Amino acid sequence: MPLVLWITLVFTLNNLLAFTVWTMAGDLLMPRFRDEAAARPANLAFGVMLAAVALWMLLP
Repeated sequence: MPLVLWITLVFTLNNLLAFTVWTMAGDLLMPRFRDEAAARPANLAFGVMLAAVALWMLLP
């Protein structure tokens, strides 16, 4: 049982850190995406990366 609690604690702290960094990065980047001319290349890049990951997941 102590191992389960240890693993739970480690994953919880990891998620807390990851979500905090993700939120702060999003807060810093948001002004760049408010302008449609700046948002279009970013959205295209995100779409290409998403498609690449989907194709990568289909590979054996």
